[in-house]
Amino acid sequence: MAYRIFSGVIVLFWCVMTFLLVRVIVSPESAGLLDVPVSHVVKMVFLGGQTSDLSIYQNGRTTGSFSLRPETPLPGGGRTLLFSGNLALALPFMARQRVVWQGALRMDDKFQLGPCQGVVGVRDSPNSLRLEYSPDHPLRCQIKGANGGGTFALDDAGAAEALHALGVDATAVEGVRKSVGKPEITARRSFLKVRNEKIEAYQVAIRQGDAPLAEIYVSQLGQILFVHTSFGYTLGSEDIAL
Repeated sequence: MAYRIFSGVIVLFWCVMTFLLVRVIVSPESAGLLDVPVSHVVKMVFLGGQTSDLSIYQNGRTTGSFSLRPETPLPGGGRTLLFSGNLALALPFMARQRVVWQGALRMDDKFQLGPCQGVVGVRDSPNSLRLEYSPDHPLRCQIKGANGGGTFALDDAGAAEALHALGVDATAVEGVRKSVGKPEITARRSFLKVRNEKIEAYQVAIRQGDAPLAEIYVSQLGQILFVHTSFGYTLGSEDIAL
C-alpha cells in the first residue's frame, strides 16, 4: 500500500512538472515563471561592466548614437553609470536639430539611486538644460535660454519658470502632463533573434497603461543589445544585424 502511494506521488510530481514545462514553452508570458525583478537586470548592467554603444535608427537610417558605460565600484562601494548620446531631431516646419546629452547616475552598494546629473542641449542653439538630483534635495534644473535662465526646483512653480526661460508654452505642457500617468516597468527572461539564432537575454518592457513604450533587450553580461520604441526609433549595437 505504501509503495503504491509513493509511486502515485512520484507520478503526480512528474505530471505537474511536465505541465509547467509545456506551459512555459507554449505560453511563457502567461506562465509567469520567466519574470525577474527589474532591479536584477540593473545589477547585471553594473556587475557585467559592459559598455553599451548603440546606433539610433529611424526608418532604417542612422540618426544618432547612444552610449551607456558602468564604472567600476567606487572606494565606498558605490557605482556610477555614465551616459551620452546625440539625435538628429526633425520637427514639422523646422530645420533638423542635433540634440546632444550626457550625464551620470550614481548608486550606493545596495543599488539605491544617489546623486545624479545630466545636460541636454541643441547644437548651435543658446538653449540648454542641466538636471540635478539628490536624495536630500528635490530635482532641480538649470536653464540657459534665449529668454533668460536660472536654476529652478521642479515643483509646479519652478517648472513654469523653467518653461518660460526655454520659450515653451506652459499651458500645452501641463495638458500633456495631466494626460500621462506613471509608466509600468517589468522584466523577464527572453530571447533575441539575431541572424536566425536565438540569444538568451533579459527583456525590460516599459508600458503606459495598455500602450507599450519601449522594449529593451539586455544580455546575460549586462550589455544592452537592442531597443525597440513606439516612437519610430530603434537602437542596436553595430555587431548585431537585426
